[in-house]
Amino acid sequence: MDDALPEIRFDLQPNRLKAKVSELDQDALNHFIRLVQNTGKIPSSSSLSPEELLQRVGGIVRDPKDGEYVLNNGAILFFGKTPDINSLCPNLWLDYTYTGELDEKWGQRITNKDLSCESNIFQFYSRTLNEILAHAPSPHLLHGVQDIGKRKVEEIVREALASAISNLDLWEPYGLKIAQTQKDILFVNAGTMIVPLENALLGGASKPRNPALFSFFLAMGVSDHGGYGIPAIFDSCKELGFIPPALSDDKQENQTRLRINFRRKERELTKDEQSILSLLAKARDGLSVQEIAERSSFGRDKTRKIVEGLHDLGLIKSNDKTTKGKKYFPA
Repeated sequence: MDDALPEIRFDLQPNRLKAKVSELDQDALNHFIRLVQNTGKIPSSSSLSPEELLQRVGGIVRDPKDGEYVLNNGAILFFGKTPDINSLCPNLWLDYTYTGELDEKWGQRITNKDLSCESNIFQFYSRTLNEILAHAPSPHLLHGVQDIGKRKVEEIVREALASAISNLDLWEPYGLKIAQTQKDILFVNAGTMIVPLENALLGGASKPRNPALFSFFLAMGVSDHGGYGIPAIFDSCKELGFIPPALSDDKQENQTRLRINFRRKERELTKDEQSILSLLAKARDGLSVQEIAERSSFGRDKTRKIVEGLHDLGLIKSNDKTTKGKKYFPA
């Protein structure tokens, strides 16, 4: 939707419904407050009211029309109730699926349109985080005498979820789709990155599409304001010995894709292999050996050899055609 983003983002704007804090999903709000207290940013004995806390974390703003302090749209989307969310942002669509090895299609599914709870972002985030971690691996990673592998995986997942939601184009019907298998997890969110892809990978530039939503994750201790969320995911995957993540954005489809592999590398990948994996990550329809050779600095013979090696490692897959029309994709 927004090649030219509005001066004041939608989630920062005062809500036109004049909804009050008492009209929010109190279960979600109370859970959020406990998480903020757990970070140590406010003491558990704090006498701050929910209104005062939301004002501090950027969920309450002054309405320039009448001077009143009101919830902004981000607070409604993050903690609100279904009717208000549907009134403000009818296209909000958040979807998670898990497909097990024996499942013909997804085995578990969570969406923000489930009837079991309010359709706010916090409920989706909390339920999806728990489901992802239930199916994620628990690799061993020793830090001194402490095994921090499981904690590292949780940090990766929290950061990826927060990043996808904070940068979601709220008006695109595609929304956010998260597809998990035993091998990996793919985040595809509507909206390309505001920060150039190469800058996001380097870190140091923080510019979320939805700053109010981002501020709520920040208050919970997820991510930071230094722009190092994406590099942290890559660094943690490297520490765990996972195959490197693949991050790409598609201007034509207006989507950002992040694939996190849960499989460990059998060896260090060469720069040439990483280059070809990066090319394939950006090609939604796959690439043939000839197309890879044309987009890289390698000749056809060298490209074929690298592709066959990546295929043998299980890092890429083909469309099972023999010669003509054969294309490769990330596994």
